[in-house]
Amino acid sequence: MNTNNTFNKGDTVYNIHGQQGAYIASYGGAHLVAPEYEQEYGEPHWGQPEEWREVFLTPPTVKLEAKVDELDKLITEKRAELKRINAELDQSGRLYQDQLKKLKQHQALQRIEDYMDGKFTHFLQVGYEIKLVSKEDALKSPDRYDSDMKLLTLFGSTKGDLQWRINRWGDGSGSETNVYPCESEDEAKEIVRKLYAEAVEEWRAQEKKHHGRALEWANTVDEDWIDVPQDVKNYLRDQLLDARMKVLEEAEKRLREAQENLADALAKSLPDRN
Repeated sequence: MNTNNTFNKGDTVYNIHGQQGAYIASYGGAHLVAPEYEQEYGEPHWGQPEEWREVFLTPPTVKLEAKVDELDKLITEKRAELKRINAELDQSGRLYQDQLKKLKQHQALQRIEDYMDGKFTHFLQVGYEIKLVSKEDALKSPDRYDSDMKLLTLFGSTKGDLQWRINRWGDGSGSETNVYPCESEDEAKEIVRKLYAEAVEEWRAQEKKHHGRALEWANTVDEDWIDVPQDVKNYLRDQLLDARMKVLEEAEKRLREAQENLADALAKSLPDRN
C-alpha cells in the first residue's frame, strides 16, 4: 500500500467519510475513484467512478468513529441515568400523591397544599361565637413584649378527628381556639354553614335537648352567615317563654309573700280591742 500520499491506480483509498474505493487517476486537483460496495457473502462490487475531492490511504474517520463511540457510550450512560431519575421521580410522585390522598381523608388537611402555598389570608375562629381575623392578627402574639408568633397546632382525638387550633400565647401556653384557614369571607361563611348544619343535626338527635352550638349560634351569629331552621327558632321561643313565665311566677310568689308579711305586720301593729 502506498505510504507517501501519492496514489497509484488500483490503490485502496478512502474519502473524508471513510468510504472505501479503488483509486483510478488524478486530474485537476481531484481524484477519480471507483467506490467499493460489499455484496452478499462479502463479495466486493465496484460502482461507477466518482470524483472525490480528497482521498486518504487510511480511513480518516477512524478517530472520529472512536470519538463518536465514546460519545455514544456517554449518551447511553446519561440516558440510563435519566431513566433512573425519571423512575425515582415517578415513584416519589406516586408516594407524594398517596400521602396527600391519605392526608386529605382528614377534613383539617383537605387543603394542606393551599395552606403550604400561602393561599390562605384569614383564619375563622370557632367557639360559641365565631370571628374572622386576618392571618397576621390570628398568629400574632397578644403580648406586646413577646415578638414570637403564636402556635398553630394540629390536635387529634382518639376518634381520629383532626382540628387546627391556635394557642393564646407564643410559648404554647394558655387556651386554644379552634380555627379554619380561609381564602375569603365567602369561604368562611361556607365553613360556618356546614358546621352549623352538623350542629343542628346533632341537636335534633338528642333525646334531652341541651344548649350547644345549634342554639348559641342562633343567638350570636349574624343571619347573613347561617340560616336558623324553624324548629330551632320554635325551641328558642319556647325556652324564652318558659324563662319569662318562671320570672313572672317568681315575681308573683314574692308579691304574695310581701303582701302576707305586710298583713302580719299590720295585724301586730294594731291595738288589741279586747
